[in-house]
Amino acid sequence: MPDSIYAEMLAFLHLEQAVGGYEAAAQEHTRIERSYNAIASLLGAETDEIAIVENSTVAWQLAMQSLPLKEGDEVLTGEMEYASNYLALLHLSSRLGIKVKTIPSDSNGQVDLEVLPKIISSRTRAVCLTHVPSHRGDIQPVIAVGEICGEYELFYIVDACQSVGQLPIEVTQLQCDFLCGSGRKYLRGPRGTGFLYANQHSTRELQPAMIDLHSAKWINRQEYEIRHDARRFENWETFVAGKLALGMAAEYAMDVGITHITERIQQLATSLHGQLREGGMQMLERSDDYSGIVTFIKPNEDSEKVQRRLRQKSMNISIARPGNAVLEMAESNIGAACRASVHYFNTESEISSFVEALLAG
Repeated sequence: MPDSIYAEMLAFLHLEQAVGGYEAAAQEHTRIERSYNAIASLLGAETDEIAIVENSTVAWQLAMQSLPLKEGDEVLTGEMEYASNYLALLHLSSRLGIKVKTIPSDSNGQVDLEVLPKIISSRTRAVCLTHVPSHRGDIQPVIAVGEICGEYELFYIVDACQSVGQLPIEVTQLQCDFLCGSGRKYLRGPRGTGFLYANQHSTRELQPAMIDLHSAKWINRQEYEIRHDARRFENWETFVAGKLALGMAAEYAMDVGITHITERIQQLATSLHGQLREGGMQMLERSDDYSGIVTFIKPNEDSEKVQRRLRQKSMNISIARPGNAVLEMAESNIGAACRASVHYFNTESEISSFVEALLAG
């Protein structure tokens, strides 16, 4: 997290402590509204299409729960789908009797665009797709999938948790109905923040699974009225300091320049891929269009051990476990893999030092 974003969050917390929560929010109302404008600008959306919520999982769940699904309806998703999203689909299947179908991946690790139209049936209602999977950094063809969804009049939900902040995202190009994102990942905002984009044209009549006095107005004993903008997916209590910092993170990324960020990350990821291959690592990415997520397995050394060893050298990696992506990792017997994520502030010398430390064990 950049110092300026950290300072922004702390400043509001100090204000809350001094004057009270409601009073601090009222005092900073204009700047809070600016966060919605910033996220909308980052995505090429309208301000009233943005809801700020606790995290990207909540955003994804809010979108999926609002779809008018019934028994026998089908929802399509990729084989690379993240555990939380797929678990939610299984839960919906158990509760509502919907059917979950997966779109096969092609040789590049991306959803097969030739197969997708062939598995759409008269019962298919929605497609949900993760832009960049967390366990394998292959960038998915979200624009092409959006075109297919538009042709078949399907709801389309995009999980941009790992892509917002590192790749350019224009929701009108994606033609998606919903898009969710996280503050704490490539956007460099605080943990406990996320957002939901809700297309004002295609989702206006969709209702959230839960409402409160922020998302709806209580008219009389028998009546209430739900908000028409995306904030109907929010609730009254919110992490206001985080909301301010999230908006600032979006502005920070736009100031650096998303195109510049993408080019820098891909340059560093290409270098890391090359050095890891030369070092004999088993690389999981299949596509040459790299994101900042680089996943690999070191032969003859357990991934958990690799993580502990590198952490002693102040080098942080994550572990992609089979339970995080059962369809792709567990069923293929890949085993746990190391995930090294690069960002634009990393350097070539850091990458070389990382690879040297990795190979030294």
